Formats: sequence, C-alpha cells, structure tokens
Amino acid sequence: MQALILAAGMGRRLGKHTKGQTKCMVSVNGKTLIERSLDALKRANISKVVMVIGYEGENLRKFIDENGFKWDKKDNYYKTVNIYKFSKNFSKNCYVPFLEAYIKALGENEYYEQVLRVMTYIDNLNLKAYKLTDEKWYEIDDIQDLDIAEALFADSHTELGLYQRRYGGYWRFPKLKDFCYLVNPYFPNDDMLNELKSNFNILISEYPSGLNVQNLLHIKNSLP
Repeated sequence: MQALILAAGMGRRLGKHTKGQTKCMVSVNGKTLIERSLDALKRANISKVVMVIGYEGENLRKFIDENGFKWDKKDNYYKTVNIYKFSKNFSKNCYVPFLEAYIKALGENEYYEQVLRVMTYIDNLNLKAYKLTDEKWYEIDDIQDLDIAEALFADSHTELGLYQRRYGGYWRFPKLKDFCYLVNPYFPNDDMLNELKSNFNILISEYPSGLNVQNLLHIKNSLP
C-alpha cells in the first residue's frame, strides 16, 4: 500500500505563515505539517509515499532530505506499448487468476494493465520490460492522436509540412529542433506561474474579472 500527498499548495489564506514556503511547511507546536503527515503514515506501516510538489517544491524537497527521509525524484516516466509475451504457465497460473479476482472485486470496466501493475509488487514474479529507443510508435485514442501519428510516421517529403500544420503543437515532439520558435526568457515569471497553478480551476471555470478589477489587483500586487 502507498500514500499520495498533495503538497503543491501556496496556502495564501495563512498570510505571513506561508510567505516563502509551501503550506505543508507550516509548524504546529514546533512540528511541520509535512512531518506530522509522514510520521502518521510511518506509524501506519506505509512504506512508500508519492508526493506532488509545486510551489516552493525544491525547498520542500531539501527539507525532507535534511530530516532523514529518503527522496527518490522521478524525472522520466514511461508509457507502455501494451505488447506482452506471456508463457502458458504464467498465463494459466498467475495472470488469469489475478485477472479473475480483479474483475470480481472491481468489475469489468477497468483497464487490464492494472492487473499487471498490482502483480509487479510480488517479489517472486519474473516480469521484465524492454525499453524502446528509436522505434516509432504512438497510441491512438482520438482524432488528435491520429493527427500526431500521421506526422510521426510521415515520409521525408511530407513530414515538415505536417509538423508546421499543427497549431503550436511542437511541444509534443521533443526531438524536433525549431530554430524559428520565439521564446521570452523573462515571461512568465515564477510568481505568475505559481498564481496560475494555485487558481487553475477557478481560471477555467469562472468568468474573468472586469478590467478595473484586474487593474486594482495589479496595483495591489505591485505595492512594496
């Protein structure tokens, strides 16, 4: 069993207590909220904790390192191609029984890959993965995926045109070098990005403020 801690909040309502630090770094009787959470999970025999960091994330990570917690930062994630090779013995004695138990517990409307994810926690199973490097593949679930796949698998005569046709979609192709791409190194700054992250749900679900209100907010935030 593992736990998930969302530790990216700015905690603006706490005022001075969260100035320059994330909400989970606020202390209660000399002990931070994050320490209390981790200690509680440790007492519950939770050995693995996934933590989502954002605002002042690096300071939080350093704090956790300094307090003896083991931090395993993940910079890369992988997507399975969903091509498997199972032996007859493995399918009969391992995968199918797990699959049947999973269906009985959670129903039939679940991804079959979840069964494999659960099975990876069993020590004596010999599951191995082959990492693809330059092989081309792409998962197609909707028309956007189909459009991307057409660009990825295009021949040399039509490839560039398909890339250029996409609406700002170069970020989906990290190996593409775009020497014409305009970049402003000074915008957006960290404060603006943190504000957008903190209020993302509000920004996309509510009507924006009028211009006068925005001007007042700008003046307020600009005051020393």
